[in-house]
Amino acid sequence: MQHPRGGLLPTTKIGALIYKLVGLFDERNSKYYPVLKRVFEEQFKTEVQNKIELRSKEEIKCDSVQSTHDTDCSYRKKEDQQVKGYSVIVTETCDYNSLSLITHIQVAPVNAPDDIYVSERTIDVYIRKLREKLGGRRIKTIKGVGYKFD
Repeated sequence: MQHPRGGLLPTTKIGALIYKLVGLFDERNSKYYPVLKRVFEEQFKTEVQNKIELRSKEEIKCDSVQSTHDTDCSYRKKEDQQVKGYSVIVTETCDYNSLSLITHIQVAPVNAPDDIYVSERTIDVYIRKLREKLGGRRIKTIKGVGYKFD
């Protein structure tokens, strides 16, 4: 990519430098090699005669490296919100008359689907609490299928 006033754009210069460094490092003897190689492959592409070009934003995936300090960190855009990092769900007790306790903490990449936080265990807890409030006979268990409200 060319700068409007001539020469390469700074980002393209970085890509060219990473390309050279990846060629110099030995995969087995450097802890930096995998990160550099991954950043280059995700953010840049080589065209004809090894010309380095920055990938378009449409070509860059949401699980691409967001930080070289934490390569598991990811990116997500949902509606008008842009988030980089991790999603954390904290489950706590909600009895207003007693002490609230954290009962479970779940961490996932920020680009993980929202439904990963709902497990069979979560549904079982909701069903148990509903049965306590409604009486056990109103919610029936259908083996291998789920639950039915009677």
